Amino acid sequence: PLYRSAIYADASRRRRHEMHRRLAEITTDPEEQALHLALGADGPDGTIAAEVEAASSWARGRGAPEVAADLVDHAIRLTPADDQPSLRRRLLLSAHDRMSAGDADGARERAREALRFSGPGIDQAEPLRRIGAVEFARGALAEALAALDEALAQAGEDDHASAEIHREL
Repeated sequence: PLYRSAIYADASRRRRHEMHRRLAEITTDPEEQALHLALGADGPDGTIAAEVEAASSWARGRGAPEVAADLVDHAIRLTPADDQPSLRRRLLLSAHDRMSAGDADGARERAREALRFSGPGIDQAEPLRRIGAVEFARGALAEALAALDEALAQAGEDDHASAEIHREL
C-alpha cells in the first residue's frame, strides 16, 4: 500500500484520471466501478453522476450507508450546475445516508444545502423535515420543533409530506 500510494501521488492528474477510467472498465463490482468512474471524471458529467448515484443505491441496499454517502457525494460533485433538481435529490440522499451512518453533522449540512436549492412551499418541506430529524437525534429539541413546524407550514396541503413530518413529531 505504501508503494502504491507513492506511485499514485507522483502521477499527474491526467494520468490518475486515465488509471481510474481504465480500472472502471475492468472491474465488475458496481460500487467499485462507480468509484473509479467518479475519480476518472474530468469535471461535471450528468451521465457519470447518474451511474454513481445508482451505485450508491446498491450500497444503501446492502446496509453500507458510509459507502452510499461517499458515492452520492461523488455524484453531487459530478452533477452539472444547471441540473438543480438532481443536485437537490442527491443532497437529500447524502443527508439520509450520513444520518444512517451516524454522521449527524454531515447530515444536517447536506440537508441545509438541499434547502438552498429548494423553492418555496413543498420543495422546502423535505429538507426541513430532515433537518428536524437530525436536530431531534442530536437532542436539540427546540431546533427540531422549529424545523418541523416550518416543514409543516411549507408542506401546505400535501397529505403525504405532512404525514412524514408528523411522524417525526
